[in-house]
Amino acid sequence: SACWDHFEKKGEQKAECKHCGELLCYSNGTSRLNRHYRVTCPVRHPKPGRPGRHGSSQAGIHSSQDAPTFPRSSFKNSAAAAEDQLLEDEQFIRFVHMLCPFKMPSPDDARKRCDELFDHEMSGLKDALVRTPGL
Repeated sequence: SACWDHFEKKGEQKAECKHCGELLCYSNGTSRLNRHYRVTCPVRHPKPGRPGRHGSSQAGIHSSQDAPTFPRSSFKNSAAAAEDQLLEDEQFIRFVHMLCPFKMPSPDDARKRCDELFDHEMSGLKDALVRTPGL
């Protein structure tokens, strides 16, 4: 695999990234190493700040003058950072596989699903606020 140009074997089924020094497991092949190199290596792909998603909609709000505003970006940024750390943690991945041996979603898939759930709940909250008398 071409990924070995960027990793050095360290012990049994472990490799160290030559760019950032992170130690990764490759017990099920080199796909994790390749993903780290292509997507998540903090030296190759620095993330100075994760901006919020584009195109926030005001679903369920009929009048833009009455639309409440919500500080979405700070919540979503901190949730996305925690999500990335958890989904990339080797011990967490092993723990989940012990509970139920299913394939872990990628951080992008998990982030997309969290964003969809957040948008759905926010829309319901906004609808409830619009229907509340006296607001």
